[in-house]
Amino acid sequence: DDADSEGPSKNESAADHISLKKQESGASIPAAAGTMATLGDGEERKSKSAPNSGNGAWQRLKKLNSVNKRCITVTFLSIQNRKSQEQQQLKFSTGQDQERGMEGPQTQSEGEEGTKFEKPPPLPLSQLLTIIVTTSPIRSHPSTEMLEKTFDTFPYAGKEFAYECRKVIVCDGCRVRDEEEDGFNNSNGFNSRRISCDSATASNSNQSFNNNNIDKNDNDRNNNDKNNSNGINSGSNHSESKPTITRKHANIKQALRSGITTVDQAKNYIEFKTALRKLCEDATRAPYPQVKSPFRNAEVVELEERHGYGFALRHALLHCINTPYVCVIQHDRTFMRPAPVAEVVDAMRNDPTEKIKYVGMSMKSNLMYYDIFGGKYGKKAIDELRSMILRPESLCIGGGVYGPNGSSSRHMTADSKKVRQNLESLVETYRGSMQHITYKEWLQSVGRSTTAGDSGGRCGNVHQNCHQLSLTPTLFWYDNTHIVQTSHYRDFVFDPKHKMVARGGFVEDKLSPAMIRNVERFGLREGHGRFGCYLLDDHSGMFFTGHLDGGGYLTADEKEKIQKSIKG
Repeated sequence: DDADSEGPSKNESAADHISLKKQESGASIPAAAGTMATLGDGEERKSKSAPNSGNGAWQRLKKLNSVNKRCITVTFLSIQNRKSQEQQQLKFSTGQDQERGMEGPQTQSEGEEGTKFEKPPPLPLSQLLTIIVTTSPIRSHPSTEMLEKTFDTFPYAGKEFAYECRKVIVCDGCRVRDEEEDGFNNSNGFNSRRISCDSATASNSNQSFNNNNIDKNDNDRNNNDKNNSNGINSGSNHSESKPTITRKHANIKQALRSGITTVDQAKNYIEFKTALRKLCEDATRAPYPQVKSPFRNAEVVELEERHGYGFALRHALLHCINTPYVCVIQHDRTFMRPAPVAEVVDAMRNDPTEKIKYVGMSMKSNLMYYDIFGGKYGKKAIDELRSMILRPESLCIGGGVYGPNGSSSRHMTADSKKVRQNLESLVETYRGSMQHITYKEWLQSVGRSTTAGDSGGRCGNVHQNCHQLSLTPTLFWYDNTHIVQTSHYRDFVFDPKHKMVARGGFVEDKLSPAMIRNVERFGLREGHGRFGCYLLDDHSGMFFTGHLDGGGYLTADEKEKIQKSIKG
């Protein structure tokens, strides 16, 4: 290293450290303090007045030679305050967003200690929330039985959710394999073409939702984002590309999960979409409220090519949604009991810190997430997680619906005595978990009763049996039924520069590891804050959603045939 690479002295910071060089000539060089003079490529000179030593003037020189020195480049991202972001995103002062059904910004006024938050005006749930249902080819098609079972549970989330909110059913495309060689029996002979399911037959001419221009725009967008958005290069020509076939496609269920169908399965899928479209049209035309169908205000969006769950959802968010919140539901995910969807949306709207960006409905595997987190990360992390649990006022709900002995958990139905015993055992396990113990400790700290109902409460609800629900932070983005800010999905999760969702995969596959990396880098509170994921818990010991397992779902007729064959 040359002399210019010497470090700063103890009294001099690294930013101010520069070498001193004496002028060869004895004459002083006048220069204004703080001015910059260009010396050449990669060099700058900063002149400052300095006392003369008798041999001539001294000047400070700063050399930035990348050849001889190591440089650290630091990029600073601009940070806007939350008030300006709301004004830019929502634009409540203009009538444009109101015509589209968008929610206006939350009214704020300046207080003595800073910005004071005021609750936004109440709006109908149908103006705030759109339901996105994703579906793809499964073995039970062309029957619509499974999707009808899923929709039949929508009233558990409220009448307005089931009959008033707009629903967008996204039907993903598929890849039809050639039948010249049997791919399921011979992995070497599996030859598949990435084509539209509609090309399997020419009989599908009726479409209630004109999606041709949208699909073309989305395909162009996907082609431009291949190297920038998902980091996957799927080839320049979709019609000629052959996807890699591995052992995971060795059975029908795994092949359908990857969007690979036979010609007959593709035809069944087309018949399913035709029947589904008619189901939605008939339900919308039927007089309401005389005829109540959860398919009311539903529309079908067909994708020409296979996108996978993540990019099918992305397509709907970019082209079909104009509400500030969405509820994302997979075609085989059902509500098991009453769920406070409207109250969750209200809690997200009334959150002054905007911490709540995602609220997942609990399922059996994450019902006791607090204990799962503690087992992974230890006591120090669990203590910090406990301080991050949110209990919004909007989720202090009366009427005796939620809580340990609430009426909501009594709606859980069991097909057999064994299933009922399993549910009862789950409740007992939950009541001994740290998740429930933490809630009871919070009740005692605020001076509330730990008995059934938790009468009264901090929410000021005068009704009896008011119960405070909790939002537990999670470091996993569950693709199970969840409610999310539309802008969070569009501008953050699906931002091409983040590359957090891959084409053909699920959102949780890459997004959850990205969340863990952020927490490892920035700490639990700050790293989690960028994603804002929470799980809803009413402390009853029961989960809100169930799984029909679309890949292995059998219709009633298929089950009857199997039973007859066994008896015969």
